[in-house]
Amino acid sequence: MNNTQKFKFIDGNFSATESRDILRNVFTGKVQFHQIKNFSSQERQGKDDEHSVQRIIELKQSLAQIMHFLETAQREDKQLAIRSEIEITIL
Repeated sequence: MNNTQKFKFIDGNFSATESRDILRNVFTGKVQFHQIKNFSSQERQGKDDEHSVQRIIELKQSLAQIMHFLETAQREDKQLAIRSEIEITIL
């Protein structure tokens, strides 16, 4: 059995506005996942989930950088190609 599978996640050309919406939704979903995971850790164990806290910071920083990049594309009325793949490995 192959322990690794790859799946196409995002694959298309989009306007800056569409790109912003797509990527904001993906990153927001991941931030919310880690916020819930951290909240659960606080409730069950009385302490933060350090991995989730760090990932929230990283995700928010990445999203800010992406939004800045997309602002330039939008000002110049450019299309963007977004390609993303999900790789899952059974450990």
